[in-house]
Amino acid sequence: RRAGSEQAAASSSSAPVHPGSDSLRGDMSLHPSTTHCIKLTTHQHQHGMDPVPIKWGDPDPKKRGAVVATVSAPGKRNVIGSHSGTYSVYRALALAKSGLDRNFRPDFTNTLPGEIFLKGPFPAWSVPDRIVSIDPWGHMAQGIFSKEMESGELDLRPTIAITRSHLDIPEIKSAIKEGRVHQDGPVVSTQGHVVVTKAAVEPVWHLPGVAERFGTAEVDLRRILHEQTAGMYPELITRPDIKLFMPPINGVTVYMIGSVPTIPDPSKPLTVRIHDESGDSDIFGSDKSSCRPSLLYGIERCIETAQAGGAGLIIYTRQEGNALGEVTKFLVYNARKRAKGDSVKAYFSEADRVAGLSDQRLHELTPDVLHWLGVTKIDELVSDSEVKYEAIVASGIQVVKRVAIPQDRLPPAARVEVQAQEGQRLEKRRSQEGGGLASGLPPPQRMPSNGPHASVTARPPPEPVPAGPASKRARHISLTSHPKHYSAEPMTLKWGAATSEERGPVVATLSKPQFRNAIGCHSGATAVHRAVA
Repeated sequence: RRAGSEQAAASSSSAPVHPGSDSLRGDMSLHPSTTHCIKLTTHQHQHGMDPVPIKWGDPDPKKRGAVVATVSAPGKRNVIGSHSGTYSVYRALALAKSGLDRNFRPDFTNTLPGEIFLKGPFPAWSVPDRIVSIDPWGHMAQGIFSKEMESGELDLRPTIAITRSHLDIPEIKSAIKEGRVHQDGPVVSTQGHVVVTKAAVEPVWHLPGVAERFGTAEVDLRRILHEQTAGMYPELITRPDIKLFMPPINGVTVYMIGSVPTIPDPSKPLTVRIHDESGDSDIFGSDKSSCRPSLLYGIERCIETAQAGGAGLIIYTRQEGNALGEVTKFLVYNARKRAKGDSVKAYFSEADRVAGLSDQRLHELTPDVLHWLGVTKIDELVSDSEVKYEAIVASGIQVVKRVAIPQDRLPPAARVEVQAQEGQRLEKRRSQEGGGLASGLPPPQRMPSNGPHASVTARPPPEPVPAGPASKRARHISLTSHPKHYSAEPMTLKWGAATSEERGPVVATLSKPQFRNAIGCHSGATAVHRAVA
C-alpha cells in the first residue's frame, strides 16, 4: 500500500525519441544530455528533482509556496498534471501544428483583479483541510511571486482569473417586462443586463486533503486515479513527495452579483445557487431538464438579494450530466424513454444500468469556493439538493433557508427529474430522522443502489495501513505498456473500413487491458469523477 517509486513496476522511465524527430525534443528533460529522450515519469530521488516546497495552509503565501505546474523547468514542478485541465490537450495540438516556442513565458501585466475583488485572506485560507481543491492564492500568484518570475527563477501561471462583465439574458429582460426584476442601474443596467464580477477557477487538489474529504487513504486515491485515467499520470505513483494534483477536469466559474465586499459579511444578506453544468439545457434550452429554469430562477433570487444591499453567487460547476458526461447522459435519456415510458423509477434505475451509478459529482469539494470567498453564512440557498446542502453545512457554513424552484417554472418533460430528486431528498430525510415524515408529503421514491455521496461527517475513517514488511503489503503497479508487452493483444482496428465488422471496435475500457486499442479512456474529464466516486 505504499506509493513510493520502489513499488512501481515499469519497464522503463524513459524512451528514446524516434530518429529524425529533433522537433520532438523533450521539454521535460532534466539534463541537457538527455534531451533526446522522452521522460515517461520522474522519481523522488532522481537527479535534478528539486520541487518548490509547498506548506499547504500556511497563512503566508511566500511560506506556503508557489504552485508550479509548468513544464519549462521540470525539476521545480510541485504539481502532478498541468494547467488548464482538458484544454492542455488543445494547447499541445496548437503547438504541434504551429511550431511555436513550447516554453513561452507570458507577460501578466494588468491581469491582477485589483479593486474589483475581495482583499482577503480569509481565515479558511490557512486551515489546511478547509480548502483542498483550489489554490486560495491562485488569483494573486502573478503578483505575489512577481520578482521570482521576472528573474526567471519561477515559471508560474495563475489558477484563478477575475474580471467584470454584463450578462445579456433574454429571460431576465422578459422578467423585467413582467415586473419580477427591476432595473436599478448598479445590479441590472438600463439595458436590462445583469452586472457581474466573475471568477474562473482551475482545480488544484491537495491530495492528502482530498483523500480525507472522501474518506479514503491517499495511496488508494492515487492508485485509482492512475488506473481510471488509463495511466495518464504515472507520477501519482512514482512521486509520493508531490502532494498537489491538477486533474484534467474543467473547473468552476463564479458569478458575483451585487456588492462583492458584502459576500464575506454575515450581517449582509447572501443568496447562493450552486449549479452543475447542463449544456443542452443551459445553452440550448432542452425541455428534458430543469437546469436552465433553475439557473434563471437562481439569478433572479441573486438579483433581488443584491438590490436589497447584499450579494448573490452563482457557482457554476463543470460537471455535465451528473459528471457522467454528455454521451452517457444522452444514452440514459434514450433508456429512460424506452423503459415503458419515462418515470421516477427509471430515472435512477436506467442510469445505474447504463453507467453503473447515477451521480459522480464531487459535491464534497463544492464548499471550497465558498470558503475562498470568505462565506460563513448563506441566507438563501437556491437548491433542494440534500447532498449539496449537507456538504455545505458539514464544512462549517450556516444555511438559514433553502428555496426550491417554483413548479410553474418547470417544463413538463423535466418534472420526472424533479420528482425523482424530491423523492431522493425525502428518503434521505426519513433515514436521518428514523422514519416519520411530515404529514401530507408524498412517499419517497426508491433511491439508486449506490445512492448519493454521504456527507463528509458520515464517512468512516480510512483503514490503517497494515503492519509488516513492505514487500508483503505492496502491490506492483504497471506505469505503462509496450507493443511487445506480455499478453498485449489489442483488438484489430482498420480505420476507415467500409463496414463496422471490418473496421473493428474501439476498446478503451479497463476491464481487459490486453484488448485495449485506444490510449486514454472513455468520458474524457469525467474519468476523474468516476475514479473518485
